[in-house]
Amino acid sequence: MITRGKSGIFKPQVFSSTVDIEVVPSTVKEVLKLPNWVVAMKEEYHALLANHTWTLTQPPQDIQPIGCKWVFKTSTMMMTPFNVTKLA
Repeated sequence: MITRGKSGIFKPQVFSSTVDIEVVPSTVKEVLKLPNWVVAMKEEYHALLANHTWTLTQPPQDIQPIGCKWVFKTSTMMMTPFNVTKLA
């Protein structure tokens, strides 16, 4: 049996010739200086409110509330021509 590999038929390898390096902020102070991150934060916050993800209540006196943390990252999808700023 003759396979494509034995016949010298291979799928072409695709390499990206453009490199888009974006600095991912590590603190909220850095994020607030970058307009695209501020927009992403506002979109995420409004989505949380619209989905009724949480409600603010007073904690019981004997309970210590847990903290929360924003995680900033850039998602690059292979099929899109742009980087997407996301909060996770």
